[in-house]
Amino acid sequence: QGLYYGISEHKNRIYVACRNNPEGHADASAHTHAAGSLLVFDATSLVLIDELRPAEFPLRDVHGMACIDGKLFVTCSHDNLIAIYDPAAQQWTKWYPAVDPSDRDRDIHHFNTIAVEGGRIRVLAHNNGPSQLFLYDKNSLQLCSVLALGVQAHDIFAHAQGLAICSSGDGVLLDDFGWVLRIGGFPRGIAFDSDSILVGVSSVASRPTRRDMSGVVRRFLPDWKHVADYVLNGVGMVLAIHRLAEVTATMS
Repeated sequence: QGLYYGISEHKNRIYVACRNNPEGHADASAHTHAAGSLLVFDATSLVLIDELRPAEFPLRDVHGMACIDGKLFVTCSHDNLIAIYDPAAQQWTKWYPAVDPSDRDRDIHHFNTIAVEGGRIRVLAHNNGPSQLFLYDKNSLQLCSVLALGVQAHDIFAHAQGLAICSSGDGVLLDDFGWVLRIGGFPRGIAFDSDSILVGVSSVASRPTRRDMSGVVRRFLPDWKHVADYVLNGVGMVLAIHRLAEVTATMS
């Protein structure tokens, strides 16, 4: 059903964003007519148990997702908005991170990643070029600061004393203190465990051919020493990586 982009976990449930747009790889304008959804899986068995979508508005061009104070925040790049789902109330609301009202309901910033740390929500603006990291107050959702960081950037993670991102457009990881690690290709998707760091690497390719490419998951030790590459033949792009605490499902 098109790309699956955005993974989050809450109360023994795994939520995966689905674009429901199989032809969207060939024509970006197809996002206009798409209506994405959230697939809900049991976190241990990975059995699909539900599918969620708002009745009030469509989820178009879904990207990253985060669980913040029990609510799911889903970036919807086509409309420059973040859809918020409250599982307890079973209600959807909209949040427009851009300060300028004229930036609403059109793909201006291409918001693709959201994360939370302490009292701040971080939202990454890909911008189809030089990117920006927006920081908001978690309670008021008011903008606190904007930091220029990376090119066609994805993902947000802590590094040393600062914040880091995948600067996908120039094939590197970098932080706001000057650390740079060249990965090559189009890095996107990152996850950490006690003994490993996994980074997704996709080939740089035209949109119509991306679905047939082979992705790579690159493994590093915690000191960023490269130790292995795992090739995912013919699966298309690597979009996101999420660490699961325990899985009993039989994978095929």
